[in-house]
Parts: sequence; C-alpha cells; structure tokens
Amino acid sequence: MYYITGDTKDQVANSAFVDCLQKHGLEVIYMIDPTDDFCVQQLKESEGKSLEKKHPEINPDHSIIETLGQKAEASKNDKSIKALVILLYEMELLSSVFSLEDTQTYVNRIYRIIKPGLGIDEDDPTADGTTAAVTVEMLPLEGYDNESCTEEVH
Repeated sequence: MYYITGDTKDQVANSAFVDCLQKHGLEVIYMIDPTDDFCVQQLKESEGKSLEKKHPEINPDHSIIETLGQKAEASKNDKSIKALVILLYEMELLSSVFSLEDTQTYVNRIYRIIKPGLGIDEDDPTADGTTAAVTVEMLPLEGYDNESCTEEVH
C-alpha cells in the first residue's frame, strides 16, 4: 500500500514519489485531510502488512540528479557540488511536506547560489541576506489604518 500526505490534492499529485509509482502501474492513496498524517503515523500495520515510513523520495533518473552524480564523481572535493546536493535534499524535504530544522541555513545557501549569478562578491558583508533583511524598513500601506484591523474578543 502506498500513500502520500500533503496539504492539497495538487501538491501530492505533483510529487516525484507519486510520479515514480504511477509509472510502475501502482496506485497511491492521497491523504490531504489534516488528520490523515497524524492517523497514519499512529498506524503500524494494515491487513497484516507494515505501513511505509514517511520519507523523502529522489528520482534517480532526473536530469539534475544524473548530472550532479556525474559532476560529483569527476570532482569529489567540489564544495559547490556538495552545496547543491544538500540544497536539493532540503528542497525535496520541503516539497514532501517535511519541515527543515534550520530554515536560515537553507535561506543562506540560496543566497550563496544567487550572489555569483548577480556578480556579487561572496565575501561582501553588505550582500549577506540576513543583513539585508534586517535593514529593510516596511513602508506604510496607503489607506491602511492599523486601528481598524484590530478586533475585540469577548
């Protein structure tokens, strides 16, 4: 029995996990109700068969995975390849409805990938994403009255 949990039908239907199983003619139960994930975690077996543990899936036939494998094999100590592998892993965790323990590290990895594409020096402290986020001020929204948005609860 294969199942996938998620927030919406579209989210789970577009999963690499579902795509791989359907290519092999297998059916997948979509569990999109908020209680589904909790219930499945409590079940250990169904009809005498163990239920699959929740885990991320990576499609080994995907062109990105194949290319990364080739580049990793050719250059075993390349830090940029290692960073891309970790980034892809974390992206898969997020797309499989897992959460990251350290979202700031994930965001910083994305910044490190974006900087060279924009011609920003890696060591430039003013280009650090965390610094930029701290220095940005929110402009007041035109026609927005903060007082009218508060609600009294009885």
